Amino acid sequence: MASPQEEKLRVYNEALLHAASCRVNDCNSHNGRCHKIRVSLSHFKQCYSSRRFTSRIEEIEECKHCSKIFGLLYYHAKTPHSNESCHVHMCDYLRRKMNQQDGHGVVTPTERPWTVERRIAQAEEDRRAVLLLLQNIVRQKYERGEEIEPYYHQFLYHQA
Repeated sequence: MASPQEEKLRVYNEALLHAASCRVNDCNSHNGRCHKIRVSLSHFKQCYSSRRFTSRIEEIEECKHCSKIFGLLYYHAKTPHSNESCHVHMCDYLRRKMNQQDGHGVVTPTERPWTVERRIAQAEEDRRAVLLLLQNIVRQKYERGEEIEPYYHQFLYHQA
């Protein structure tokens, strides 16, 4: 027999599956859990997405709402279901990460961790791309006769 905590997760997992595809505002399905989960997911996407670049689990745990919904998402990803793509937020991502940690998943070249040199090279490439973009925008404004802030004059003649 499942513990009360496991039963609660199972019930909320069923509601999560429903909520992932439900488009009814204020849906009361699963005893109101659908709406509650959709609100929590919305919060998670906004709250955590602004902090996720550090990729630290502590970032999730800093917010009690994010921590709860992430726990449910993790539970969902752990539960066996078809190998097809899942429509629940982050499920496919979490399943891939769990498989990699277990050693069962195949790490594709794009998922391998970047070396410091690769990160520096990418940052430099991104910097050049931004400078080129700024240069093009400033030149276009200049050619149209639009006023250019003094700071941006440097981009008229800058070589990326």
